[in-house]
Amino acid sequence: MKIYISCNGLGLGHVGRSLAFANMLKKRGDEVIFASWGPAVDFAKKEGYKCYRLPNIDWYDREDGSLDFAKTILYSPAIIAKLLKLISKEKQIILKEKPSVIVSDNNFAHIAAKKINVLSIFLTHQITFRQAGKIFDKILCMLHKSNFSRVDKMCINDLEPPNSIYPLSVLKGKRGVYVGPLIRNEPPKQVRKGKKKLCFILISGPKQSPYAFEKEILKIEGEFLKMKEWDFIIKAPSKIPGKSNIKYVQWLDDIYKYLSKCDVFVSRSGYSTVCDVLAYAKKSILIPQINQSEQEIIAEHLNKKHLAVALEQKKMKNLPGLIRQLRKDRQMEKNLETFSELIKKDSGAQNIVKVIDCLAHR
Repeated sequence: MKIYISCNGLGLGHVGRSLAFANMLKKRGDEVIFASWGPAVDFAKKEGYKCYRLPNIDWYDREDGSLDFAKTILYSPAIIAKLLKLISKEKQIILKEKPSVIVSDNNFAHIAAKKINVLSIFLTHQITFRQAGKIFDKILCMLHKSNFSRVDKMCINDLEPPNSIYPLSVLKGKRGVYVGPLIRNEPPKQVRKGKKKLCFILISGPKQSPYAFEKEILKIEGEFLKMKEWDFIIKAPSKIPGKSNIKYVQWLDDIYKYLSKCDVFVSRSGYSTVCDVLAYAKKSILIPQINQSEQEIIAEHLNKKHLAVALEQKKMKNLPGLIRQLRKDRQMEKNLETFSELIKKDSGAQNIVKVIDCLAHR
């Protein structure tokens, strides 16, 4: 069987989580083909997959990493033109490859699939968006709802309420199904740690977001140097020399190696990253991208459930103190152990493979 997986290219989260079930399909002998844009293309190729490059669908942002809504609207005709070009490209790929099933991970392949009668699955963790008078969220919500009528199956890679990681993922109707979070690397049973405490800071995200994050980290670097009982591994977009107990790296082949060993994890609150952190039962400090409502919602939700600490980017001077406090938080440790077991019970990758098989052989 041939499966075509089309992934949103904004960051590496979409292609990263899709690899969880792609690897399972490949292992049993199925042919898997990817399509995306940006760094996600090289990421998929590095993992050993054929990956088509699609036209970029992008927004405009400010220096602090937040969405520049006015500029995005100003250039919206060009964005719409790119979207139509992307859908046309997807149609060409589908006609050429002739897959049995298409999986569209927050992308647009399902629209092309509908036009040429190919079975499709739409993979997402977002069904509705926060609508606090934000025009952009309302537009996204309207567009997202149209996906239900265009696909054969909607897969929500989240736990069912009330245990959802993204709290607005409330599924209605028979066309959708909760499959559980997608975890690419299973957490190890035992991890040997060093004598010093380890804080792993993952600076990631699209466009200006990682550079804005990096800038704030460098402002408090001196405080990290004073924390002699801690080591810091910081994945940063720029080449920065290490100092004493701080090591900067631009690329890590195995992020999970450091995630499994760290005592405290610091990152943006992107959905795929958060799923990994919860599966590994790691104490984390989540710093949402400014004005990115999805990341804000996730960070606020997990903070309320005492599964993580939410911290605004403008308040990152408090990060060193929070790292020290979090290390001693036994209640969060217990909460994370319980939640991690919920994730492990529900294999998102296996469940999506089952959905693919049901569609292909119905």
